[in-house]
Amino acid sequence: EGNCQDITMGMSKTAPGMTLASLSLEPKYWRTSSQSKDVRECPVSQACIGGNATAEGNPNATDYCLQGHTGPYCNLCDTGYAKDAFLLCQSCDTSTRSIVISVLLLVFGACAVVGIFHFVKKRNLNLYKRLKNCVKIIFTSLQITSSLPTAIPAM
Repeated sequence: EGNCQDITMGMSKTAPGMTLASLSLEPKYWRTSSQSKDVRECPVSQACIGGNATAEGNPNATDYCLQGHTGPYCNLCDTGYAKDAFLLCQSCDTSTRSIVISVLLLVFGACAVVGIFHFVKKRNLNLYKRLKNCVKIIFTSLQITSSLPTAIPAM
């Protein structure tokens, strides 16, 4: 009681006379509760928004988290959210319209690719073979590129 403590990394330095309960965190940092002195850096820095979890009388550690995030280090997703390729929780949009548009675009794209391949195969067999190999390389490159954020989380 009444003892001054040094401000450590992750603690906001803007408010004089802070108590442990009123301690405000900088963005990219998290702590378990309003009574914890242990401030830690978040592995997904955008998920931790900092601030003071007790600002509105709610000593809940999830108040340090971006909307859709919860749990230790704000590294879990709330109900109705899922992680994207960059490990951020995004709202699950399951509206009928978005599903119909996605299916139509997929069918249209597949038909266009099949049509182009069929046309090229009839006209020029050598070009068809080269085009087929190019498509394989592009497809493999896209697979590798899309997995990079989960393979290298610090990106």
